[in-house]
Amino acid sequence: MRTTNSPWVILGLVLSGLALPSVLVYAVGHGDVLSLAILGVLLGVLGVQYRLHERLSRLESIHGEDR
Repeated sequence: MRTTNSPWVILGLVLSGLALPSVLVYAVGHGDVLSLAILGVLLGVLGVQYRLHERLSRLESIHGEDR
């Protein structure tokens, strides 16, 4: 099974992974509602990107088998 290495998916995963620790430390340290909301959005985006990557990989493997 091949994997999808789209530059945009990889860039999004890397940027989300880099932003997550700093937002988490700030949100927990200050208890700021806005920071907690941003943290929730980042986690949601990370989950969507993972599912998109998984779906694209599956479609790519199916398409590759049809050839």
